[in-house]
Amino acid sequence: MTTKGHSVKSKPTPKPNRLITQSLNLLFADGYRTALILCVLAYVVIFTGLAWDFHAGMRTHKADLGQIDQAIWNSSQGRFLQSTEREVTSTRMTDHVEPIFVLISPIYWLWNDVRALLLLQVMAVAAGAFFVYALALDKLDQLVAESKRALIWHREPLRQLTRPLALALAVAYLLAPQLQSVLLTEVHAVAFGVPLILWAFWAVERRRWAQFILAALLVAAVKEEMALLAAGLGVWAMWRAVGMHNAQLTMHNGSIIQSTNQPINQSTTPVSY
Repeated sequence: MTTKGHSVKSKPTPKPNRLITQSLNLLFADGYRTALILCVLAYVVIFTGLAWDFHAGMRTHKADLGQIDQAIWNSSQGRFLQSTEREVTSTRMTDHVEPIFVLISPIYWLWNDVRALLLLQVMAVAAGAFFVYALALDKLDQLVAESKRALIWHREPLRQLTRPLALALAVAYLLAPQLQSVLLTEVHAVAFGVPLILWAFWAVERRRWAQFILAALLVAAVKEEMALLAAGLGVWAMWRAVGMHNAQLTMHNGSIIQSTNQPINQSTTPVSY
């Protein structure tokens, strides 16, 4: 653009898909994380399909899926975990303390079908694989020295060192028969506790204390016996926090001692009188 006596350069207009491209590059920068995403997607498709087939084949029952479905649907309508048993209406809390069902009840605002619960349960369990991957990366990077990583993975084509091991652990989590059995046995609150526990472990290792508190509270909300597990997580988090603090102090004091013990360079130039 040209004005009287001056030429002004116009700013280049940003491309509309630039943000999308940057996001995709960040997402797929780690080839092993990309492989894990594909595994998780396949896992969700396979086990959601199997769970839906079980339901369509009349292999689900009033207890537990029917009762849980009714309590969650009533919660989505503002009736706190209300259920009916032998013409008696009461709260499900008289049977099990599972307030986590209230938190997932808005799923029925999106899709008013019991299959939504089966899908959500599979997605929740599958999400735990990402926490396993992140935890494994953190711990392997701490335990394996960089020189040894290079020796172990000198033939690894992507040169991303500990990531193949982390991916293997995450896939092993997805292949655990105990988790797969839970997903094909209707809907249960404890299934939603699995990724929450992994989230709590990850938050402590990354020192995300606010996230840990939230994860621990959600674990306690899963079921009555899970409150004891949440308390145990709290004790473990305090022990880890103290250990991390002491390790930092040791490193700091060691660096101070090392700096004070360095010899002072003295001038070797002879002094003339």
